[in-house]
Amino acid sequence: YKKMIRIPFDREKEIQNYIENNIELFFGNVIFLPGDFYIYTPNDKKAKPDGFIIDLHNSTWTILETERMEHGVWRHIGEQLMRFIVASNNGRSHRIVRDKFFQKIRSENSISSFSRDLNIPESELITTIEKIIENEPATIALVIDDMIDDLKDGLDALNANFQVFVVDKFDVNGNIEYHIKSGASGENTPMIETTVDTVGVNKGRYAPALSLLGDYMKTSNIGPIKFYIYENGDKIRLIYSKDYENRPFWYGIT
Repeated sequence: YKKMIRIPFDREKEIQNYIENNIELFFGNVIFLPGDFYIYTPNDKKAKPDGFIIDLHNSTWTILETERMEHGVWRHIGEQLMRFIVASNNGRSHRIVRDKFFQKIRSENSISSFSRDLNIPESELITTIEKIIENEPATIALVIDDMIDDLKDGLDALNANFQVFVVDKFDVNGNIEYHIKSGASGENTPMIETTVDTVGVNKGRYAPALSLLGDYMKTSNIGPIKFYIYENGDKIRLIYSKDYENRPFWYGIT
């Protein structure tokens, strides 16, 4: 007879230890860095996530944060996530994270093996890491012990790439077990996954305004600038402001 009783986590560190010991279960074949250093916003506000992940094969990088819902969406979690987003777009942070990953690979004598796996010269490995971090927006992976509507809506409002994993703790006949609440994509997948594009269109941040002008389609991006074209041939340019300390806003120019 298997008796399972859901119990609270003792502290946030318990969730952090679980995820660090099971990185491959959540993220696959990646390189993990513990978050024992700071990254910075353009105004030099410090941010210290619980870890960083780079996937060289899929050209993605991730900022990892573990939280307990009791800390509060508005008084703590939201502010942390906003700071990570802002810092992840800063060139100073890019250089710090790039160097830390390369130091780890070098200290573990893994330059040759990673270069061989990627089929690139060893001299190009640091450039590959640099391109991923500088050219690809970071995903913020949040591992938390519960989910409420305020957190879901808050992530949509932040308009960034998020993965949210919800982990439960159980007493099973006197033994402690951890279980991931599976997402729509299958076992050990995020319960919530958003991207800048899906948030922008599905949540209607700018889609209603664009629709007022007729049927349109996205044509291309140049940096942060998005271009759309209408059936009559008119083009519109859409760009987000850099006012990250407040709510992001946008303006369009035809």
